[in-house]
Amino acid sequence: MRNRDGKRRGKWGCPHHNLPQSTRMAIEA
Repeated sequence: MRNRDGKRRGKWGCPHHNLPQSTRMAIEA
């Protein structure tokens, strides 16, 4: 699943993948 998110959120960088789900949604919004 990390790989799939990495392709979709590659511009955010790896550190962002470690953020909580709520934080991810805030970043996407």
